[in-house]
Amino acid sequence: MAYHNKISLEEQLQKAAARRIVFPEYAACAVQAWAETPIAIYLGGYTEVGAKRRQEIRFLLGISPVEEECMCYRDVADRIFNRMQTEELKQNAEKALFILAEPLADAYGRWKEEHHAKNTT
Repeated sequence: MAYHNKISLEEQLQKAAARRIVFPEYAACAVQAWAETPIAIYLGGYTEVGAKRRQEIRFLLGISPVEEECMCYRDVADRIFNRMQTEELKQNAEKALFILAEPLADAYGRWKEEHHAKNTT
């Protein structure tokens, strides 16, 4: 399927932050690309930021620290998806989804700064 109007990643991230998804295929591509990445590493490893993200994900999705050690990105994405199907669990699942998107948004922000710096010097 070809898209005639390209939408910048920045605009897509803004739309995602506003809970408006531009192309749902991107979500599937992200899950496939990082599927086997240990969730602790994906969320920022054992840094302060990573620890905070991991703690929030565990709380929101009912994951124990021991269980988290064995989980990869795909496992967390699957748990979020399953909880989105249940009305009483949906709000926490949405919060967890935004936390899961933070590392990508952070990486894009760093890339954008570096790209801008290269183009202005």
